[in-house]
Amino acid sequence: MPRQVDVGRRRKEIYEAVFRLLVRGGVEQASLRKVADEAGLNIGAVRNYFDNHEELMTAAAREILDRISARLYADLAELEAGADPAEAARKMLCELLPLDETRRYETTVMFTLAERGRFTPAYAELSAEIHDGTRRLIHEILTRAGIADVEVETERLASLIDGLGFNGITHRPPPTPAFQLEVLDFHLDQLRRTNPDRRRH
Repeated sequence: MPRQVDVGRRRKEIYEAVFRLLVRGGVEQASLRKVADEAGLNIGAVRNYFDNHEELMTAAAREILDRISARLYADLAELEAGADPAEAARKMLCELLPLDETRRYETTVMFTLAERGRFTPAYAELSAEIHDGTRRLIHEILTRAGIADVEVETERLASLIDGLGFNGITHRPPPTPAFQLEVLDFHLDQLRRTNPDRRRH
């Protein structure tokens, strides 16, 4: 009898191969054949799950988004359970920064694919989802904190997160995690100082 394949595990192997290739060489290096070679599979095995390169790339990006979202939902659950709002907000924002190997990996993949949105409609949709999702999260955090001028402050903080993320994966040497946190904390402290009567939930 043919050997049963664990579909979830096989997809994960393919995604991890995509991520390694994207980090090493960008979208052009993540062809179906190279992904198959990287995953130790034949190309037919990859085509069993993905018909073409664009479908594979967008699916891989959504896998990254799902991983980040899972951590954010866990942080939100802690907040709903009574965690300190300021600490919970900081923890959620840190999920969006390249502070360790996992988050550098994720940030690199997301920026690499989002940049392709200038040329490819499927990636443009993904880029918009990343952009809008970041701002929805930050808007919720700032609204819970009772921050004045929440629309402007959302964009200011989102731009800070975007900039730190971009510099964290492109600049050589990259800003250290400690420096990224220093910049984030300075900004959050400014917000607290200018909104002393913010709401607490």
